[in-house]
Amino acid sequence: MPFDNLNDSEELRYLEDLKVGKRDAFDFIYARYSKMLLPKMQRMIKSSEIADELMQDCFFKKSG
Repeated sequence: MPFDNLNDSEELRYLEDLKVGKRDAFDFIYARYSKMLLPKMQRMIKSSEIADELMQDCFFKKSG
């Protein structure tokens, strides 16, 4: 899935789908944003394992 070539309306569709619990939308949003946020969290927390757990917790709580 080419994440970098999405236009705003496509991304908004994924976000709307996420609101109604569509799994593929969650997978897309997690893949797209975790790869940007995880390195920042790892630098802040200084632990890759804890940063990864926190990232997952944030996404799962928000989607659940």
